Amino acid sequence: MLPRNILTPAEAKRLIESIPIEKARDIRDRSILEVMYATGIRRAELVSLTIYDVEMQTGTLRIEHGKGNETRLVPLTQSSQTALKLYLEQARTAFASQPGQIRLFVSSRSGGPLDVDDIRRIVRKWTKNANIKKNVTPHTMRHSCATHLLKGRADIRQIQKLLGHRRLSSTEIYTHVELGDLAEVISRCHPREKSGR
Repeated sequence: MLPRNILTPAEAKRLIESIPIEKARDIRDRSILEVMYATGIRRAELVSLTIYDVEMQTGTLRIEHGKGNETRLVPLTQSSQTALKLYLEQARTAFASQPGQIRLFVSSRSGGPLDVDDIRRIVRKWTKNANIKKNVTPHTMRHSCATHLLKGRADIRQIQKLLGHRRLSSTEIYTHVELGDLAEVISRCHPREKSGR
């Protein structure tokens, strides 16, 4: 079921850009939101990422053990690469106090890996900070990513691959049509509308 609280592109931008990049924890949080919005990653996949899953040379992220235990390689946006680079160079080392800790996103308190509840809290905190009056969850970020790509005319099969869906029918829920979009298409494309011009 598609959530009603999908962010607009402007809201997604406001949410991410409302996070300052001065404190290590905020740098981490901003990189988390950048990666979520750029890739549509599930929160369980996000907390499972290791430092070895980020490939800056190719601008890709390897998502292992996704739903169905599948592995996929997804491209990162330039802004998510920049945020990750800043996090890895300036913030992560301040937190990763556990010897041999390879998880990408670590807790500022324990130095151990973040869990799915931590991700939910981070999203909620920054949504409130950005004064967005929607119930935004990690899954909202996933849905917003897919919806914005689809509206930007990305092929549904490419979105399917990005999200790690086995069946196209799982991706097709993003093809919901909003009334305003439908009215615009009819106005632009319907023969009776075109003949009146």
